[in-house]
Amino acid sequence: MKELQMGLSYESTPDNDRAVNTKQTPSNEVLLIAHIARPSPHLRLADRISICAGFAVAAGENDESPLVVSCTHTLNSMKSALSDTSTDTPSATLILTYDNGSITDIRSAESLESCLPLNDIVFYKPSATLFGKGQNLRTLPVNPYPPPPRAPVAVWLPPNTTMDAPEWTFGSIDRYTTPNAKLAQIGTYDHLANVEINDAIPRLGASGSPIIEIESGAVCAIVKGAISTYPKSRGWATPAERVWECFDLPGLKFRYNNNANEHKLRVVVRKLPANLPEEIFYSAVQTWVNSDTVSQSYYSKGKLRAAKENIASRAYITFKEYAQLLSFHAGFDGHLFKDKQGRESRASIEFAPYQRTPQPKQKQDQRQGTIEEDPDFKSFLELLETTPTKPDFEANLMASRAVDKPKQTPLLAHLAIRREKQKAKREKARAKSQRKAKEKSIANNGTPSTPGVPSEPSGSNTPKDKQKNANQRPKKTRGEKRAAKKVRDTEMQPEAQFKAPITILSRPDGGATSSIPSSTPSPALNPPRDPPKGPRGGAKPRGGLPRGPRGRGSTAAKPGLETWYGTHLEERTIGDLKPNEVVLKVNAVGFNHRDKWIRQGLYPGIKEGVTMGSDAAGVIIADGDDKDTFVGKRYFVNPSRGWIENKKHSEEPFIILGGCDNAEGVFATAVKVDKKYILPTPEHLTDEQAAAWPLAAVTAWRATFVKAQVEKGHNVLVTGIGGGVALQALQFAVAKGANVYVTSGNSEKLQRAIKQFGAAGGVNYKDADWPEQLKKQLPSDHVYLDAVIDSSGGDIVTKVNNLLQPGSPIAIYGMTSVPKTQFTMGDVIKNFELKGSTMGSLKELQEATAFISQHKLIPVVDQPVIQGLENAEEGFQRLVKSSQMGSVVISVGGESKL
Repeated sequence: MKELQMGLSYESTPDNDRAVNTKQTPSNEVLLIAHIARPSPHLRLADRISICAGFAVAAGENDESPLVVSCTHTLNSMKSALSDTSTDTPSATLILTYDNGSITDIRSAESLESCLPLNDIVFYKPSATLFGKGQNLRTLPVNPYPPPPRAPVAVWLPPNTTMDAPEWTFGSIDRYTTPNAKLAQIGTYDHLANVEINDAIPRLGASGSPIIEIESGAVCAIVKGAISTYPKSRGWATPAERVWECFDLPGLKFRYNNNANEHKLRVVVRKLPANLPEEIFYSAVQTWVNSDTVSQSYYSKGKLRAAKENIASRAYITFKEYAQLLSFHAGFDGHLFKDKQGRESRASIEFAPYQRTPQPKQKQDQRQGTIEEDPDFKSFLELLETTPTKPDFEANLMASRAVDKPKQTPLLAHLAIRREKQKAKREKARAKSQRKAKEKSIANNGTPSTPGVPSEPSGSNTPKDKQKNANQRPKKTRGEKRAAKKVRDTEMQPEAQFKAPITILSRPDGGATSSIPSSTPSPALNPPRDPPKGPRGGAKPRGGLPRGPRGRGSTAAKPGLETWYGTHLEERTIGDLKPNEVVLKVNAVGFNHRDKWIRQGLYPGIKEGVTMGSDAAGVIIADGDDKDTFVGKRYFVNPSRGWIENKKHSEEPFIILGGCDNAEGVFATAVKVDKKYILPTPEHLTDEQAAAWPLAAVTAWRATFVKAQVEKGHNVLVTGIGGGVALQALQFAVAKGANVYVTSGNSEKLQRAIKQFGAAGGVNYKDADWPEQLKKQLPSDHVYLDAVIDSSGGDIVTKVNNLLQPGSPIAIYGMTSVPKTQFTMGDVIKNFELKGSTMGSLKELQEATAFISQHKLIPVVDQPVIQGLENAEEGFQRLVKSSQMGSVVISVGGESKL
């Protein structure tokens, strides 16, 4: 920017002769600027002409030497034509006076006097008239003070054709913005770079024309265009106050200690560290900044913020001489600061002639000057005026004697009464329990006995020992106390009694096709008189059996390891088949963790009389449409219903087979299935392997490829190896070409995963430093994880935080350790993607089946295979002990082939 050594009059309220009358049709207020260029012949470009608008201002406070203001971007558009600097490339900028639809004078731009490219402003010096009437240019008044938002304005619109005349269109100021499109406020020290206009949208060719404030008739802004490319706003313009940056401003000469030139030598040092002490900064700049070179300086310390971007420190310095300013800029601009944490900051020096030094905010005490009205102060003055009295020694002596405090207070009395009531309640419950135990003992053995009283040892026959044993207070566990309370409540409310909750089932081989047996969960064959230990369930629901804790169906006891519901076998008949149904003779069924959770009361919606199990494989023995298309062929069952092909969620209510208030399960010798939910068993799999496949496969497929997006060459962590889903995810990822690392609490499982299933490494998650052990196993050229496939939840995100590459996914398909996980703000900043994954759609199961058929993958079956549904309890115990390696399978249709 070249500063013009001339002034420009402040005309915020011009007189009628100078003001622009927007009620009349525009005449000579606006000039046309034509840039003309004839490119060099070898460029093979057409002649270039760019048309924009402009207006004249009275530089030097008179109309004899005006300057023409226009926009810069139209001049920049001619660069391609002027790329050749040879003399045979003529170019020119013409200034046309446009009056009443015709051109009256033509002038050329003798020189470009100054410009502000960032604000899109350029100043031309016009020549004398080349062609035309030779009239003087009309200069317009410029208002340096921006009008407030909603102030009415008028915008000059060029004619659409040569036969039309220009016109004024009317609108209002919308808002002002800074160079980075942030909202700016007038009357502050925000940099007003852009102004946006409502309704009066400029037309093509209006760039550079003035925007007139209707109230004053002065120019308040300069049109840039119809649409801004950066702020994306309509009616884009530059405030007129930017015009004044190129002129010597007489209106500011008395600021800054009455020195007219002092403010021109001010700089702002920005981008200093937020925690940089003031004394360190001044010691670093003492070569240039001292009492001999600087007339004024101010240091504003920044601020460190945890959740937001830090506020940088800055310094305001006013030099005495221009040479000193240049020396400081050359020697200190880009100076590097480095703090204790290793963060680097480079100082940036900006020329700021009109930047005001910020003043620290001082909050005034509202009570200042009001002490005379303060009640405490008034009482203090009264105390000073009173005559002091002599001390009464006898009264002081009496006051110093100790006062007997009451030995009983209302609170202590209340607590004593409550303790007595609790003691009486416990004694009553103990007596009742002993009476019932005595009655039960008499009924069983015919001999009364007192529970809680130990039998008399052989060596204790003395009367003293007998009296001691008789008076001994029996001890009860917390569970016994809860059971006794449950008994009392049941006796007092007989209507609250209900059957013991159900769980799962198993059943024997079936009979003929017309009468195929089935096994369902039902009340235990020998349910105990008292429910399992633990707190009672919730209120009785509307209809059906009472609900247990957290709505888990008919569960009377607290879900957990101490709860274990029994199962039984029963004979059922397969009903009539619909045309879309088939009967699958089940040869093998597979266990999942949900089967164990149902027996523990940890699964929602448990229902009595529903067949258990989700995975089964076998042979079709009957077809509902009598075409026998499927009969004799091997199929396995899709373990869910309601999810066909949607990638995000199920199309209908999602149902998993078995044990709950939904579809019947598959722990049976034969089941009736809809044709669309059966899939052909791959030829390289046995029925036992196919039964270990469906639920674990679709869960692993979705977690591995849909959620974790595993690709060839990725480093992938699969936690909890040993379960069916984890092993299947390991096989999928290895077949894809990924480097898979596993965790387990069993060293034998880790070795099998590495040697037998292709894992690249593994660690024991019981070791506190397992993340560091895993990091040492990663390749030296790829020392980070690209994805995590987890089944445990808990603190898995915290454990792998330093191993995961930023932006990597963590797919969680289960939470066997803790039913929640931690995800902190630090994980958000690293762009980690925490993705939940629950089973998958029928289409994804089909894709997974095609994948194992192509790669000849074999699901892992825990050995030995269990024979017969009547031995199902053995499978549940393997799940409880976590001793399995792969899926636990029952062979239903005969001897296992594994």
